[in-house]
Order: sequence, then structure tokens, then C-alpha cells
Amino acid sequence: MRNLILTGLLFVLPAFAGDEPSLDIDSERVTVSGISSGGQMATQLHIAYSDLFSGVAILSGGPFNCAGNSLVTALKLCTTNTEDPLPIADLASGIRAAAAAGNIADPENLRDDRVWLFRGTQDSKVSALVHWAAADLYAEFVPADQIRRVDSIDADHVFPAKGRGNDCHEVVPPYVGDCDYDGAGELLSYLYPGLAEPETGQVGDVLSVQLPGAADADLMETAFL
Repeated sequence: MRNLILTGLLFVLPAFAGDEPSLDIDSERVTVSGISSGGQMATQLHIAYSDLFSGVAILSGGPFNCAGNSLVTALKLCTTNTEDPLPIADLASGIRAAAAAGNIADPENLRDDRVWLFRGTQDSKVSALVHWAAADLYAEFVPADQIRRVDSIDADHVFPAKGRGNDCHEVVPPYVGDCDYDGAGELLSYLYPGLAEPETGQVGDVLSVQLPGAADADLMETAFL
């Protein structure tokens, strides 16, 4: 069975219509990953739907519900903030309360999940205080030996790669930096223990599928697998 890795805003697809490809996916090994705002989305999805996901990778993100539905809080507390510690205990209590009210999945589902977090040492967009608060919040629900923190790569606010991308300190589209570090390979190997190394020169097929209900949710109508 294949594993499913979701990035950015891509969500679990309940069904495919017409001539969409048949997918051989292990529903017990679905993970979500993202960088920056995509990292924020990844932790929101992972915790809110912990019954669907088995792990998460967050690059330059922050903790679940950091902004508390407030743009002012988001800008003041959840990006470049270096002075105000985030209320980890309150955020954890909020998760438990939301689960008890049936608004999100039971955080007990997180107990056997794996969490991978990355922040470049020169990140100019998300402070260390904000990003590592996500790790501290996960530690309320996930055993410490299942949380990996990568904090030693000399990189700015980019997705780290090896042998491709822009300069590692240049924050420009597509926000992939040649940092001599295979971020994708490292996070996937951690989220999926025993993952086979890709064959030299092997390039997987990229398939496009339609997202049912995407327009109603203000999402792009096409997803890529």
C-alpha cells in the first residue's frame, strides 16, 4: 500500500469521479506537511483531524490555534515575535476542550504519531520562539521520542533542498533553497520509518485530480498527486 503525504492545503479526498486514477493508499499512514502558512495549516489539520492523520512535518510554522481567530494576534504573536512566550498550557487546554465539545478529534489519537519540525537558523519570517512553541505544544500530547526538532541548518525562510533551488538565504519564489540538506527526504524518512531510498534518476508520475466541493471551500479545483 502507498502512503499519502499531503502538502500545503491539499486535504484527504473522499472520492474521485469520472476517469480519475484509482489510488492504492494505506489510510492508516496519511501525513500532512507544509512550510510557513502551509506549516500552520499542517498543524491545524493534524490536530483537528488526528483521527485521519498519522504524522506531521512543520517547517517554519507555529502552534495550533496560535492566533485564536484574531488577525491582530496572528501578526503580533505568531510570526516574528521574540519577546512574548506563547501560552502553551492554555493552547493545550483549548485543544482538550474543543475535543470534549466534539469540535475536533480526540487528541489521544496523537499518542502514536510522529512529528518533524524544521526551522533554519537564519529564518527572518518566523521566530524561534514561535516555531518551537509548536514542538512544546505537541509535547503535551506526543511522547518526546516521537518529536524530531531540526534546528542546525543555516537557512532562511525556505524549504531546504540539496542540489536544487535558490540560494539558501534568498527568500524568493518558489521558496526552495539549496541548503545542502534534503528536507523532503529527511521528513519523509522520519514520518515513514523504513521508507525505501528512491532509485537514481527515478521520477514519479504527477497526476492531477479534481477536488469535489473545492469551489465551495474557496480551494483550487485541481490537486496533484
